[in-house]
Amino acid sequence: MTFLSPLALVWLGSIPVLIWLWRYAASRRQIRIASLAPFEHLLRRTSTHRTRLIVNWLFWLQLACLALTAFALSEPVWMGHRARTTLAIIDTSASMTASLSGPSPFQRAKQELMNRIGRKAASERFFLIASAPATPLTMQPTADTVQLQQLVAALEPSDVGGTLALAGRIGRALVNDEPDAILILTDEPAPSPSQPSVEVQSFGRDLPNVAIVGADLSDPLCLPAPTSELHQESGPVETRASGAEQPTTRVLVMVQNFSDKTQAVRVVARAPHHHDAVQSVTLEPQQQQTVPFSLPALSEGLVTVRVEASRDALALDNQFVVPVGARQRIPVAVASRDPSVIQTIGRWLEACPRITWSVLDPSAQSPNHLITQSPVSSDTILITDHAPLATQWSSPSLLLARRPAPAVGSGSSASPQILLTHWLIETAHPLTSYIEPLGPVAVSLPFQPFTEGGEPVLWGVVEGRKIPLVLASGLLGPRRVTLLFDPTETPNSVPITLVFFNSLRWLSASRGFTVTGEPLSVGSFEAGAVRIQRPDGRLELRDHAGGVLRYDAVDRAGRYRFEQGRHVVDEVVNFVNPVESNTMKRVSTWSAESGSARSPESEGRVQHPLAHWLIRLLFIILLVEWWLYSRRRR
Repeated sequence: MTFLSPLALVWLGSIPVLIWLWRYAASRRQIRIASLAPFEHLLRRTSTHRTRLIVNWLFWLQLACLALTAFALSEPVWMGHRARTTLAIIDTSASMTASLSGPSPFQRAKQELMNRIGRKAASERFFLIASAPATPLTMQPTADTVQLQQLVAALEPSDVGGTLALAGRIGRALVNDEPDAILILTDEPAPSPSQPSVEVQSFGRDLPNVAIVGADLSDPLCLPAPTSELHQESGPVETRASGAEQPTTRVLVMVQNFSDKTQAVRVVARAPHHHDAVQSVTLEPQQQQTVPFSLPALSEGLVTVRVEASRDALALDNQFVVPVGARQRIPVAVASRDPSVIQTIGRWLEACPRITWSVLDPSAQSPNHLITQSPVSSDTILITDHAPLATQWSSPSLLLARRPAPAVGSGSSASPQILLTHWLIETAHPLTSYIEPLGPVAVSLPFQPFTEGGEPVLWGVVEGRKIPLVLASGLLGPRRVTLLFDPTETPNSVPITLVFFNSLRWLSASRGFTVTGEPLSVGSFEAGAVRIQRPDGRLELRDHAGGVLRYDAVDRAGRYRFEQGRHVVDEVVNFVNPVESNTMKRVSTWSAESGSARSPESEGRVQHPLAHWLIRLLFIILLVEWWLYSRRRR
């Protein structure tokens, strides 16, 4: 035991002096006798200089309070042994369920963690956290073996991807101190270089897998409006000739072979009220291929696409559900300060009856306020020349990288610079499925190259230089297309119009897709309770203030049903994650910054302050003293 304030011990030395002075004053006794005759026997008694001191309980309690006060002011601390704390991170990502035979890596990881908890010392504490999504299972480190084992037994894998580094940073922040050890149970390989305080238990193996890594829906973009909308009063309309070509809906499915051997893959598309469409492809190791399916354009509902292979370790990525509907309206919002942009883009949009478009003013308010408070729906496609607004838009967007306006008084000409380009097409992006090779095209290029916004999918050769013309991004997020030429200054031509509508069709193809990990925006609902039925069978009841309901706990693939009275909305969520599907070559997501060892000087003993316990004991003694004093007065 040590004292942080030794000078406070002087108070303890003053206690014996106070006791001696009090006893000396109380022991002096004087007897006054008017006549000694009746009290001669008192004179015959042996006189004593002092008498016996009788001290009651109140004195001893007051003495104890004084001693405890002086002792607490010295701030004593007790040097004890530190309780060992272990941060246990268990990987709950989708790849942990991959298996060809026997228990999955997740089942073996759970069993190993249960055994480690059962073998721990009585004082050792565990802090549990799951990685996908990063969710702490305990609010603070605990040594309760039964509670820890119950939490591990109830843990289930999710249908999302996760990073061990993020889980480690969150766990260390919640522990409020550096843990003595970090235990990681995952299917990822051990990080390099290794850390002394980090123990990685890897349960993964190199397993072959065939997965759907993406899908695309190619509805006919510029079909005539439905007959019921155009001819509500003119009676029936004659059907087209039987020999005319019917429009079709193309479903493009991207399939990849995550294996070290060639595999034969069978892809099946099941549409409502139609026979199954089957295609067989042969994929080389690590090869990705797009498999197209053509469906009648008038069919509506859900198209379920499945892949089948002989060596497939993960079943979660074998299915993709595509909502189709040829007559569905496509909402578009045009946001620009330039009337020429609204006029040019609006003229093109008016050519497609399926498109309903409106105008937004980005200068009226901030981009964040415009996104949250605008009257457009949550799946509206944005067309704008305002880069900050396109970056923050949560739905697909088309950005026009226009030429900067000349400065006032600079003397530069405002006439556009038209250059003749020869177009080249990159084949590494799904957008190229809609663009045919084109010849020379005259375009208006910006003064400075624009390199942000995605991957180049369309190039132009100008004076021997290869420059990007169209950028596309959003394979794992909201899609965005960036046109690096100004459509308002470029002479109108068929290639320019074709690129615009093909880009718009690619953007609209992803409007009905939601993958795990992305929030769902469902609505609109009235104010009140909304019942949510999840794919895993759980039911949730959520109070809603009215309007669009945002649901963030999208960690399972399948159908989510939102009910409020007779109002029912179904949303289908798919699992698409090439990183989790690659069970053949797993990559560690742990980083050295996520875990650090405790210094050797602080591992052995720990200081436990005693001042607050002494103050509590002092308060109890004062209560007892008050009770005894009240009892003596009765």
